[in-house]
Amino acid sequence: MSNLQLRIISALVMLPFVIGAVFMGGFPFLVFTAIIFILAVYEWARLSLKTQNKIGFLVFGMIYLPLCFYEFYNLRTGFSDGLYLVISMLLIIWSADIGAYFVGRKFGKHKMAPTISPNKSWEGLAGAMFFSALMMIVLMMYVFTSDAGPGFLMLAITGAILGYIGQAGDLLESFLKRKAGEKDSSKLIPGHGGVLDRVDSILLVSPVFVFIAEYVL
Repeated sequence: MSNLQLRIISALVMLPFVIGAVFMGGFPFLVFTAIIFILAVYEWARLSLKTQNKIGFLVFGMIYLPLCFYEFYNLRTGFSDGLYLVISMLLIIWSADIGAYFVGRKFGKHKMAPTISPNKSWEGLAGAMFFSALMMIVLMMYVFTSDAGPGFLMLAITGAILGYIGQAGDLLESFLKRKAGEKDSSKLIPGHGGVLDRVDSILLVSPVFVFIAEYVL
């Protein structure tokens, strides 16, 4: 079985649980978030203990992971339209990932951080920011339709910033893996690596998206 087939099968198995937890909210979403948090903490600790700066990475993870997971949980439960906010954030992040992949693959010539993530390019980053800006505008046109909302330029800038932050979250985890001498955070998810490999962008974007939901949208 090819790696692509493994990725597809794993995604199809996980997707109903993710969608169900997000849509139900409440206790199911709390349990879902707690499980992902525990697995992420385990993976972060495992990687940190393989680096030369074990204490530094562990302390940073003890601050970074709880804060980001709390804000992710807060986005769903702390707003009346939390369901739409979480879905919107995920769509923006996934759009950025798609843009980074295809634009980087087609036009990527200038490496962004070759010692950390050799496949990432500045062109890919531009693609991520463009696609996330576009998705932000589409969402505000068809999901959040308040007349009092921000204009198109502000939406585009906000979306581009979220795309940038998502890629930064990916780089942060790649930095930890590089220091630990590992390709993936774990082998928990066949074809995908570990939990951290799937939520690295979501973690860093979540606190920023909560701020945007509170003060911009």
